[in-house]
Amino acid sequence: MTTPELLDLYNMLLICKEKNIEYVIIEVSSHAIEGRRVEGLLFDQVIFTNLTKEHLDFHITMDNYANSKSKLFNQVKSNGIAIINNDDTYRKIMTKDNNNIFYGINYDSDYRIIDFMVTIIGTAFNYEKNNNVYNIKTNLIGRHNIYNLLTVIISLENFGFNFNEINNIISKLKTPIGRMEVIRWKKKLVIIDYAHTSDAILNCLKTVKEFSKGKIYSIIGCGGNRDKEKRPIMTDIATRLSDVVIITSDNPREEDPFEIIKDMVKDLNNDNYVIIVDRKKAIEKGINLLDTNDILLILGKGHENYQIIKDKKMYHNDREYVFNVINKR
Repeated sequence: MTTPELLDLYNMLLICKEKNIEYVIIEVSSHAIEGRRVEGLLFDQVIFTNLTKEHLDFHITMDNYANSKSKLFNQVKSNGIAIINNDDTYRKIMTKDNNNIFYGINYDSDYRIIDFMVTIIGTAFNYEKNNNVYNIKTNLIGRHNIYNLLTVIISLENFGFNFNEINNIISKLKTPIGRMEVIRWKKKLVIIDYAHTSDAILNCLKTVKEFSKGKIYSIIGCGGNRDKEKRPIMTDIATRLSDVVIITSDNPREEDPFEIIKDMVKDLNNDNYVIIVDRKKAIEKGINLLDTNDILLILGKGHENYQIIKDKKMYHNDREYVFNVINKR
């Protein structure tokens, strides 16, 4: 579970208190809010990053999803703060009678992004606060990480940490395994990312387009027994922003992989895709297609080391398999 059950969570917090731990960061899912797994907790800070088309098998509509998330902002302490992405469509529903701090590109943001540059080796951006401009450089890749890092800066500053200390640590951060992880091979790039939603795929491809000098190939799949509505949306985004898309399996679970792929290509207007159900063969195909300066994005599994087929969890790791293939070359 993204957020533990209520009794487990309270037990963890009691252990933290016994060990004199001062700060606890909790990812609170919408399922957890509806399941009352954070009942009774009051937060010093609540952060809203964004809301995208996901979990609609549970919430049915985006409005229901947004309303679920907004309930968390009623649990901010009287002297706490709400940190809200000012560029997201659902920002207003998250805005309560709290001490709200807004961040983003919008001009009325308290922390306003004024310019940025994304490259294959990292990201640099400037933001403005109280008429002062601050510069950040990071090894993390992509516009979405600008937003993520701003929430970190705002949060830590409001806990009393010094900006220079925060900035120094940010400059040393390294990309986590399976999160826009770049593998360089013979003037070609393979990028592995956990992106398994339409918004995440969009962010990955937009990021790559900013520094790509050749063709972009993408490998995507959709999980079984999960929201079916997002399947054709994911494929549409991938085929619009890639030169070629390889559609494959990604944890089909109890569903027939072919039926999942049928959903993915339903009413699709683009034909720049091939279907290779076996994920290993899909990765091999993607690598074989690469020429100088080309980029292959392998999306969906990231750090995971398994495939769930029927009721069995079988070992599979995209990253390891990429190295197996290129080492043989």
